Amino acid sequence: MQFKTIKYWLFAVLASLLVACGGSGPEKVAVEYVTAMSAGDIDRYLATLHLTESEKNQMNVMKGKLATVIEAASEAANLAGGVKSIKAVNTSYGSDKKQATVDVEVTFGNGNTNVDKVNLVLTDEGWKVKPK
Repeated sequence: MQFKTIKYWLFAVLASLLVACGGSGPEKVAVEYVTAMSAGDIDRYLATLHLTESEKNQMNVMKGKLATVIEAASEAANLAGGVKSIKAVNTSYGSDKKQATVDVEVTFGNGNTNVDKVNLVLTDEGWKVKPK
């Protein structure tokens, strides 16, 4: 009897870990967005954004200027001792569950932390960041 109880709890723990680590929920996309920015990876950054066709065309023209901004964010992170960790700490959903705001905590090598609010929208392609 005790073995069945242990087996049940082990299964429950493993299942919850798989759910927490898997999927592409707003938290995962928000962390990827901040990670790409801090790493200076323009292509990964752009892949997280929800853009209309018109905005995509404009982004292709503006990609060089945006890359400069992303590189500056990466340099600022490096000046703060690099990024030690990035994690989602809070998520709130709109009433329709198709919009979310995720608080992403960035801890730098020098010990300082910063919390960024990332606004997302659920699209046909999954969760995407709404550009400001």
